[in-house]
Amino acid sequence: MKIKKKPIPNKVDLKKALDLKLNHNLSYNEIAEAQGVSKQAIHQRLKPLLPTKATEEYKANRPDILAEAQLKLLLSLDQTRLKKASVNNLAYAFKEFFACERTERGQSNSNIALHVIVEELERTDRERREKERNTTIEPATPTD
Repeated sequence: MKIKKKPIPNKVDLKKALDLKLNHNLSYNEIAEAQGVSKQAIHQRLKPLLPTKATEEYKANRPDILAEAQLKLLLSLDQTRLKKASVNNLAYAFKEFFACERTERGQSNSNIALHVIVEELERTDRERREKERNTTIEPATPTD
């Protein structure tokens, strides 16, 4: 009588299994057969590592997600926050978002100078303050 060996689940070559799944589009059965382990062993080891639909959607939209985070950061800047945080801290946070977004879009971020971002934040703040002043001052009405 021929005894069939049970596959040992810990003998999954994870690197090879991932390569076969992601780069060669092999099924769990084909990978299991190639490695001499069970389909279940391959599935258990690979499933937590494989991208989900949500992961793929996030990756496809990551630059826009980062741009939205930048916008929220800028919109959160009010007088109280500006007084509490230094411009450098705000500029640094903005720079990080900006650099990440540019990287995700395949653009260089090696030449981004912090002073340019600081100047942009200061300009934006000046414009916002000017706008606030213009909306709070009511024009004088001429008297006869």
